[in-house]
Amino acid sequence: MDLMEYVTEESILNLIRSRLDEKDELPEDFSLDRHVNGAKEVDHPSLGRISFHLADGMEDGFILQEGPNPEDSDDPLREALLLANQEKYAEAAKGARDFLCGKNFFSKDTPRRMIDYADELEAWMDGPDVILDGPRVYTLSFNLLRSETHVEMVKFALLLLSILNTGWREECAQIVRILSRCNEFTWFCGRAAENWPDRNERIFDMVRHVHGWGRINTLPLLKPETEEIRKWLLTEGWQTEFPNSEGILSVLQAFDTPENLFQKTTYDDSMFKGFTAMMNGLLHEEDDSSGMDRIALPLPLAEGYLTECGRHPKDLETYEVMAGLFSYLHVRTEGKVPDEMKQHFESLLVTPECRDAVLAAQKEGKGPPSPASWDWKNNKPDDDPT
Repeated sequence: MDLMEYVTEESILNLIRSRLDEKDELPEDFSLDRHVNGAKEVDHPSLGRISFHLADGMEDGFILQEGPNPEDSDDPLREALLLANQEKYAEAAKGARDFLCGKNFFSKDTPRRMIDYADELEAWMDGPDVILDGPRVYTLSFNLLRSETHVEMVKFALLLLSILNTGWREECAQIVRILSRCNEFTWFCGRAAENWPDRNERIFDMVRHVHGWGRINTLPLLKPETEEIRKWLLTEGWQTEFPNSEGILSVLQAFDTPENLFQKTTYDDSMFKGFTAMMNGLLHEEDDSSGMDRIALPLPLAEGYLTECGRHPKDLETYEVMAGLFSYLHVRTEGKVPDEMKQHFESLLVTPECRDAVLAAQKEGKGPPSPASWDWKNNKPDDDPT
């Protein structure tokens, strides 16, 4: 029997499945928050009363960045699993639903979110003192996934899959694939697939089909194991619906270390161009802050980038990024950029090629108004890179 014959019509799973297009993606205007909670309204000082909805996956993304901070114990979720262990599935579902979808005793205006309890619950499930019956936990998860209309309950069901090796179950793989197309669930789907033999291919498939917070949240789970994945990460993966550095920082998390980003990655020109655009995005946020501020050790990243600069054709953007990067590091290190790195910058910036790129751009009405205004080093006009 086809999987979808088991799926209830009003379920979230069926909603997402019914909206997928020919690219196996949800339309740009899809909002699970708007569908489930309706539009929110607020009074704007100049626009009057306006309606809005939250971007799917955004609130979970903030929790992932800041770290979970549950206000109460996950005991009701543990009790639900113990009930499932006794095949009391209806009671288990009710207990979990009352906890996740009921009023938060400590903050009645803030609903509970499964992501706050994910790590704690998974650690308990994996602990030596807990013996859960895998098939019974899977039965609870499968029944919830095919019928639930509550967002946090779908996440609870997906989390249960994270301790089960269910990759061989076709119906499970279909469910996870469908739900992963919604930014609200992509991270949980990635966690669900982590024990599967083909986990990296599954996660790669997930992040390619979402373009918002689902991609941002889930990219750190992807391992850059193949040339295809590394190229995608550097040319497309960091580009999301949002004009900030979140996607770029998630790509850097996927590479994990400068060694993976540079020594274990062979760049072609398109990958270098993409990485230059990433660096530009880190240096220039729309709110005048810098995504570079969230990188603990920027010097290895800068040195790796400079090494790649010496291997590829450079245009105005490349030189502007190098100049901006040096200026940023000069401030970040309080003027203590290592001499060797200063020399590396100078060997690339104080060159006829750099001068020609700047002057050619000026003739087209681009670039700095005059070479001397390009304060790439110590903000001194006499340090003109031309």
